Amino acid sequence: MIYSGNLISKWQVPDKLVEVFGLIRQGRPDAYFLILTPERHRELVEPHLKRAGIAPEDYGIYSCPHVEVVRYLCAADVALLLRKRHPANEVAAPGKFSECMLTGLSIIMTEGIGEFSDQVRDTEFACVLPGLDGLQAMQGRIQEFCARNRSSEQRLAQGRWAAQRVSTDLSMPQLAALYQGL
Repeated sequence: MIYSGNLISKWQVPDKLVEVFGLIRQGRPDAYFLILTPERHRELVEPHLKRAGIAPEDYGIYSCPHVEVVRYLCAADVALLLRKRHPANEVAAPGKFSECMLTGLSIIMTEGIGEFSDQVRDTEFACVLPGLDGLQAMQGRIQEFCARNRSSEQRLAQGRWAAQRVSTDLSMPQLAALYQGL
């Protein structure tokens, strides 16, 4: 499992990331939590890992230049994109979502992340949670989602699906036309 991104914004929820990892680990004791975040954000997640009793050998916190992020994403099976409801997320198009989708990662995400929640709700590669309250009640759903084995062909098909929807090559002509119309 991987989380990639910063942890400093008020909608970021490092405690909930750790809680979901704990739920997954109860069903998959071999699960490993790869946290890819700026070095200065390490202190925002470490106390939650300790409090949850997650052993240091069951997680890793790393930082890397942006050009190397894709290598880490490709090494994972499931990505977490959990956010507190916030107006910025309702209209945002987080790059992290696109990065995860383009690499074929299954994703566990919260409702209300731009239009993405609606777009992926009924797909095999996303588990859209209604919110962050009552995660324990969603444990079975989360564990079932993480227990699936996806083939490289399925991940590739997901990447193609995502490329048709999030590629800047597709949206640039539309944006250029909008700007020219101003």
